[in-house]
Amino acid sequence: MELVIPTPEQGLLGLRALYSVAAIDGPPTPEEGSVLEAGRRLSRADGDLDLLEAIEPEALAAAFPQDAHLRWQLTCALALMSMADGEPTPEEAARVDHFARALGVENDMVGTVRKLAHEQLKLARLDIYRRFWGRARIMEKVRTEGWSGFLETVRALRRKDENPELTARYRALGELPEGTLGRGYFEFITSNQFSFPGELGHGPEMIAQHDLAHVLGGYGATTREEMAIAFFSAGFRRENPMTFVLLSMMQLHLGIATMPGQPVHTGGLDMRMCLEALQRGAAMTFDPSGPWDYWAVVGQPLETLRREYGIGPRQELSLVEA
Repeated sequence: MELVIPTPEQGLLGLRALYSVAAIDGPPTPEEGSVLEAGRRLSRADGDLDLLEAIEPEALAAAFPQDAHLRWQLTCALALMSMADGEPTPEEAARVDHFARALGVENDMVGTVRKLAHEQLKLARLDIYRRFWGRARIMEKVRTEGWSGFLETVRALRRKDENPELTARYRALGELPEGTLGRGYFEFITSNQFSFPGELGHGPEMIAQHDLAHVLGGYGATTREEMAIAFFSAGFRRENPMTFVLLSMMQLHLGIATMPGQPVHTGGLDMRMCLEALQRGAAMTFDPSGPWDYWAVVGQPLETLRREYGIGPRQELSLVEA
C-alpha cells in the first residue's frame, strides 16, 4: 500500500472531516480521539484536537488537493472513524458516504460501512470474503488440483481435517537454530498454544503465511496485537489492502464473527499502535501475503530477512498508555 503523508495543512482539513463523523453522536469518545491523534501524528498538523470544528463535505472537497490516492486514503480513515466507537450508525455511514461522493472517491470500505450500519451483516461479510487475499489462493488451488483440491479446501475450512505428514514438516521447524524465521514461527505457534498446519482446528495451510507475518513484524497474538498485524498487513499488501483492517475491525473491535472458528472481541482498537504498524508495513519492499516460497527462507536469520524486506523496528507505541 502506498501511504501518502499529508502536509500539516492537508492534515488539519482531514482532521476536521474526521471530527465531523465523530461528533455526530456527541463529543469524541476515547477511541475516536485515538483516531484523531493518529491523524495528527501522521500529518504533523498543528492545533488543539479539542478545538476542532466540523467541515461540510463540499467545503472539504473544494479545499482538499486533487490527489486521488490522498483522497482515497482520507476516505478510508473516515470509514474507520465511523467504526471507532462501535458499530456505525446510519447517520455516520451517510456522512462518510457524503464525504466520499464529494471527494469523488469510490471506496469499498464505504460500502461495507453502509451495510454494517443497516445490519446487513451477511452482505458485509461477503464484502470481506470477496476481497480477502486467501480467496485467490484457494481459487488457484482448485484450478491446479481440481476436485481433490476443492474437497481438501472444504475440509480444511471446516477445521476438521488432519494431515500428520504436513504437521510433522512444520513441527520440524523447531529444530532450526534460534533466531531463524522457521524457529520463530515454531515458537510463535507453541507459545500461543496454536495448532500447526495439518492438525485439527488449524484450517487451510495458507494461514501459516499470516502467522509468519506475525513473526516477521514481531507481533504477538493478543487482541491489540492482532489488530496491529491487520494494519501491518494492510501496509504491505498491494491489492485490496484495507480488507485486512475491515476484517479485524469486525472480528476484534465490533464483536462481529467474520472468520469461522475464531473468537470475537470488542474494543481492540489502539490507533497509535495501528498507525505505527501501517507505516512499517507500507515501508516494506515485499508482500508476504502474495506468492511466497517461505520454505526457501525458513532457515535464514530473522534479522537478515527483516533488513532485506525493509521491516523497521517496532516503536512500542500505545494510546492505551497515553
